[in-house]
Amino acid sequence: MLFRIVKGLVSSTSGFSLVLWLTLCLVSSTSYAEILRVSLTGTQAFQDIQSAINQAVAGDEIIVEEGTYQVERPIDYQGKDIAIRSEAGVETTIIEMAPNALVPTQASLFIFDKNEPETAILEGFTLQNGRGSQWGNDPFEANGGGAILVLDQSKPTIRACVFNDNTASVGGAVLCGRGAQPTFDNCLFQQNSATFLGGAIGMVESDPEIINCDILENSATQGDVLAGGGVYGFSSSPTIDNCFISFNLAGTADTPGEGGGCYFELNSSPTISRCSIITNAASIGGGMLFFQDCSPNITQTEFVTNWSTGGGGVLLNQMCPATFEDCDFISNAAFGTLGGGGVLIASQSDAEFKRCFFSGNDAVFGGAFQLFNSSPVIENTLVVMNTAETGAGAMQMSEGSQPRIIHSTISDNVSIEGDGGGIVCEMSNPQIINSIVSGNSPESICGDVTGSLVNEDPLFVERGEQNPDDFFLIDIQGLEFAIPAHLISLGDYRLTEDSPAIDIGEVAEGLSDDFTGEGMRECKSLFDAGAFAFCVDIPAPEIFRRGDTDANGALEITDPINNLAFQFLGTFTPPCMDAADFDDNGKVEITDPIANLSHQFLGTAPPAPPGKDTCGPDSTAVEEVELTCESYPACF
Repeated sequence: MLFRIVKGLVSSTSGFSLVLWLTLCLVSSTSYAEILRVSLTGTQAFQDIQSAINQAVAGDEIIVEEGTYQVERPIDYQGKDIAIRSEAGVETTIIEMAPNALVPTQASLFIFDKNEPETAILEGFTLQNGRGSQWGNDPFEANGGGAILVLDQSKPTIRACVFNDNTASVGGAVLCGRGAQPTFDNCLFQQNSATFLGGAIGMVESDPEIINCDILENSATQGDVLAGGGVYGFSSSPTIDNCFISFNLAGTADTPGEGGGCYFELNSSPTISRCSIITNAASIGGGMLFFQDCSPNITQTEFVTNWSTGGGGVLLNQMCPATFEDCDFISNAAFGTLGGGGVLIASQSDAEFKRCFFSGNDAVFGGAFQLFNSSPVIENTLVVMNTAETGAGAMQMSEGSQPRIIHSTISDNVSIEGDGGGIVCEMSNPQIINSIVSGNSPESICGDVTGSLVNEDPLFVERGEQNPDDFFLIDIQGLEFAIPAHLISLGDYRLTEDSPAIDIGEVAEGLSDDFTGEGMRECKSLFDAGAFAFCVDIPAPEIFRRGDTDANGALEITDPINNLAFQFLGTFTPPCMDAADFDDNGKVEITDPIANLSHQFLGTAPPAPPGKDTCGPDSTAVEEVELTCESYPACF
């Protein structure tokens, strides 16, 4: 429509009038973003951020010059679609709460509670000394979001910010509640604390996106109920991607805490990918804890050197069907009666583990896995060199657990004082399908075994090395924890060509790939036992009929003629050079068409194998000369 109007004006109006008309149209229909500047020096229009927000309209950008901006009340975006950015970055642009807030119950640095959109941006600030705000009448809502409180469907984007030394009852640095969906991108959460829940980030019925963030040295250590040293979620389903969660602590020497790195409960379903959960500690659930009807989906994530008395890497409790794919559990510890150095799974939490790696984990019971009344599926998983003090080195189960262990390798696990290095069952009955359970000290296996290699040397490429007596002490926020340092080398648990585990699987069940995600299972009549498939990629042999130069399926006069045309005229190219090599001497030469003619019309010797009548490979090929057979459709 605009083009037609402009076209008409061009034919009847001067150039000046046309430009004026277009300018008026644009001014009336477009609101240009304005840049408002904030400075403590008095050289700009605004000396505080809130005054600039009050003046701003949708689309405006507020640039804040360097300095420490102390506020006495939370900064309010007022629902506006605006961006606030620091000019000099986090090191020299700081926002902090004054020692005495105007309203003590409103001491967060920012509150987003007016449906702010994704394009409401806060970028490039250090946010410190926030003390949280009351956000409801329930005691649970008494104080939350030390630095930032996000409520009521608000979706702001917080980017490249540092959260340091903030505190609240729930969500020491940030609380997301009542349907909030903020995004935190490339942020650092360090040394924040919660009185009860979520040292860095708390979520209550909200679904934030947390990407490319570091969550370090946060704690939940001051109240009677402590959970989520780094992150806490209640009925929330966040996306956490490419984050580093480390040195967080839930609990004290006197008060138990749960979920050192993260704690999720009551219908939370987080999606966690490409994260590192390293060196966190809690009484139970050192790395992460999921409680009651949680359904996390965790991929490409590592759990390393986390500590607890039960569930060193992860604890799943009360019907939490988690999914773990391509995850590593390495050198986690659970030194208490609950066990589960790598994972503790309890109360019908029927999780799935696909292509996961458990090694170097240590516990009193169940070095890698401890199962209570749960039946996970463990598939294409490598469980090697884990240790238990008195229970099963690899996997201990009780109370009616019925896991399915499919195409997995359980080897070189150690029980120091117990009688089961591999799998130990107490009132439980696992199904062990197409797997390897061998080389454990002492050997132990139980349950229904199908198509598996048990108590026999699998002939791995190279076994790993370990010393179960080695530990190192690590300090997490003033408390010392013993972390297993058993691994000397990880080894190579692929199968050699003479392995007795090759081609013994009896059931076509499970994933079509192997532990690597690439090796295919269906390469022979049966399946290889264990996490790795020994499938050598041998191409199908080229099959053809000897002498049939033109590959039409019959030996006739055209074959020697075409052979001569190829050699002397260059007007024909055999689609299968092997077929043109009548005498199979590794060369196509004048003797081939002559021998072909002699056979057809004089009854001399037939072509070399596979012959003119039967399709077959070139079994007598001359190795130093490679003749190809790019196409011979007559045999297919």
